[in-house]
Amino acid sequence: MNEKLIKINDYTIAQQLDAPHENISGYGDGIYIRARITRTFNFLAAQMTTVTRDLAYEGRGGSAGGSSAISTQTIIQNFSDIQSDAEITLMHGKLAELGGKPPALDTLTRGLGKKPSGLAAKA
Repeated sequence: MNEKLIKINDYTIAQQLDAPHENISGYGDGIYIRARITRTFNFLAAQMTTVTRDLAYEGRGGSAGGSSAISTQTIIQNFSDIQSDAEITLMHGKLAELGGKPPALDTLTRGLGKKPSGLAAKA
């Protein structure tokens, strides 16, 4: 899988993951699939957006034939809904390395990984 990091602005970074083309039919000129996952970390909104895109197409003599299927799914998560802050911390550092200026990490990750308090039992 190939990874590409893209600085969108001072507080947003995108991580693009591309899987190699894969022949899912087992034949030389079969059906191929190409997958891409793009995760965008917006540190100002404290949100991560994941877009998964799969493209299946028919190969003919080594060249791409007509597209037979495209599937896209988008998921938006607040940082506070994510169980671990490890990936948020990693991408925060990568954005800073690319010259971005995201908000302080401690203000973004407070409360992550903590279980919500339940109702106290009555005596």
